[in-house]
Amino acid sequence: MPNVTHWALWAARKVASQDRMYLPRRLSWSARKKLVDAVFRVSKSGSSLDLPNRDQTDPDSLRDHFLSRESPGWHFDPTDVNRIAERVPPVCRDRTIAEADELCARRFTFRGQPPVILDPIDWHAAPRGDGDWTCDLNRHSWFATLGFAFWYTGEERYANTFVELSSAWIRANGGRLGKLAWDTPFEVAFRVNAWVWAYFLFLPCALWSADDQSNFLRVLGRLSEYLYQTLEYHSPGNHVLLEAKALALCGELFPEFRGARRWRSKGWRILRRELGKQVGPDGVHAERSTMYHKIIAGELAELWLIAMRNDLVQAGELHAVVERMGEFETWIDNGRGDFPLVGDSWAEDTYLRFNAPLICRAHQIGTVPSAGSWLSDHTWWALGPLEHRAVGAEESAQEATNAAKAFPAGGYYVSRSVSAHGTDVLLWDCGPLGYSANRKHAHADALGLTIAVRGVPLLIDPGADGIGPGDLGRAIPNAVETPLRETAAHNTLTVDGKDQGILAERGEIWSAPEPRLRIWATSSECVVMSGHHDGYMRLPEPVRHARTIVAMHHHYWLIVDRLEGAGYHRGEQRFHIAPSAGVEWVRKKQGVRIEKNGSVLQLLFVDPQEGSSNDDLETQIGERIAELHYGRRERIPVVTCGVERHAPYSLVTVIAPGDQDLDARVVSSDSSDGLHIIEVSGDGYRDHVCVTDGAAVTRQVHEGWTTDAPVCILRLQPDDDLKEVFVAGASRLVRSGSDVLPESVWHESAALKRLVRISAE
Repeated sequence: MPNVTHWALWAARKVASQDRMYLPRRLSWSARKKLVDAVFRVSKSGSSLDLPNRDQTDPDSLRDHFLSRESPGWHFDPTDVNRIAERVPPVCRDRTIAEADELCARRFTFRGQPPVILDPIDWHAAPRGDGDWTCDLNRHSWFATLGFAFWYTGEERYANTFVELSSAWIRANGGRLGKLAWDTPFEVAFRVNAWVWAYFLFLPCALWSADDQSNFLRVLGRLSEYLYQTLEYHSPGNHVLLEAKALALCGELFPEFRGARRWRSKGWRILRRELGKQVGPDGVHAERSTMYHKIIAGELAELWLIAMRNDLVQAGELHAVVERMGEFETWIDNGRGDFPLVGDSWAEDTYLRFNAPLICRAHQIGTVPSAGSWLSDHTWWALGPLEHRAVGAEESAQEATNAAKAFPAGGYYVSRSVSAHGTDVLLWDCGPLGYSANRKHAHADALGLTIAVRGVPLLIDPGADGIGPGDLGRAIPNAVETPLRETAAHNTLTVDGKDQGILAERGEIWSAPEPRLRIWATSSECVVMSGHHDGYMRLPEPVRHARTIVAMHHHYWLIVDRLEGAGYHRGEQRFHIAPSAGVEWVRKKQGVRIEKNGSVLQLLFVDPQEGSSNDDLETQIGERIAELHYGRRERIPVVTCGVERHAPYSLVTVIAPGDQDLDARVVSSDSSDGLHIIEVSGDGYRDHVCVTDGAAVTRQVHEGWTTDAPVCILRLQPDDDLKEVFVAGASRLVRSGSDVLPESVWHESAALKRLVRISAE
């Protein structure tokens, strides 16, 4: 009874969090799917082929039709395959061939688990009871791996393995759609994508008999018809969007199916509706999971290529969406093709097939630019016969500049510092927790950040939970099982050990916090970002967490966390460090040095409380569990800095790249008034950073200088004279009683939230 009551309460809250049509949609979809599953095995609707002037029952006639037709167009023609294969970098080809060799030996590797030999094949295999492993096996993404290896080498064993295993699947499961527990509409949609690629990769292959090819094509039609009838229109998020994409793709590429017109119509209609809901004007996907963002951007990029090559009216609309999504991907890239794992994310997934930014760039410049070995084969092949070229030095230099970019609808803010040594990237999250219509992939990570130095992620988001309850102890002995979506698993502040919201079952977050941006100000020298959230206003003595970040390009990042409110609270900053990084205390500076792959990061902790010393801070290096790759949990270092005091109070951390002579100290502080002046010095600079609680009160920040700016950075000369002044969010800056700039300029800069730089000489 308690479990029933608990489930009923969860269900009631779930329904209450949705629009009024959610429950009717959910119930009608469930009823429809049960009906479809019951009768689909004997259903023939939509999946039969209509070939004018050809024998419908003759496999050779069917094959000749698809080999000779000129439209609709695919990514490449049989005459293009050798040229594309030569264009793929050798390291990519070698990787794919090695994976295909494993498949020929019937060794399958999914979800971070060791290779499993399936000879004979068992489509229901679930090592360690992992149903997701079963799904990956039956998604058939590896069909394309065999196809790529066949064209890279010309070796028949890759084609023979594909023919044998695809035929085995058809015999075992082709007539059981709707009867397989692991075969959800989402999995069927992926299989449709995979089968479409396999069909065109092996279509000109003489080793694939006309009979086997005909059976394959007809089952592809049945998969698409089943997807059409069971598409998860009731579930907001990536599932319905990706299912609609697969449906539209198959409908456009195979108009010979009698259901193709219906597939196209439904697929495009739902895509148009969901893109308007799920992709913001800044290009960020609503679920705010960087992995799902990349998946969706890539799949839409592929559909855009097909639409463009077939002159479909949807091409223009898709291109605009893909470009926006690709721009966000480009900005958050750590510098070497990887990305921060925000929300439910892993570094790898079978759905990560296409690189949207590179696809957009290639068609913008008309050729395929140079790219790293991290690109998947699918991206190279989707670009078809486009020629490859190296990016020129002048073009690269144009991109190598300090920059910052706000994605306000998604709630992400990025600072990128570019130097001869590489790129340093800070990503800050000051936006909603996931998709309000379905928070399944959201984490309680408001105001969290990640930092990569010279392309190496050092302060990381620890990924997502892929191991089931009770499995962690077997994966990592003596590990404590904690959810990776809790606040303490992210680089943000916890208050009294609580989460920012209430973590519920099935990935839901009740009473999610609402972050609000206060300041976003940029210049070529520095960036200021500030915001707060109300997740701890539900405490008996409510407080608001505010975070201000000052990013001085190439030099440091200053993090000021402030608890605004009243009561006695414990605040703890946490910084999660990449696995296998070296971490050591620097006691004399109350700091930590982090090093990995030649990239170094320093953390210094500063206590701005009046009359306190840094010794009052409770700092330690511990460890937590991360899951950067599905099913492969690992220990990572985590640095914690905490203190227990009466609010309001602040915690300050200085983070700097490299082994510079970094130091930080408090110049003056007034916690009750919210004013802290922190001196940060390093190689060739000494700054006084003045951070307030945001109140518009004029304060003196240096002798003879006053401002109402919430953040003011003073760059000092050796004799303590001012060299430069940077102010963010100000309406006035006064020097000895005189406005430094005309009033009109200040009003303009404040409206644009730009950071203003003033020479103090």
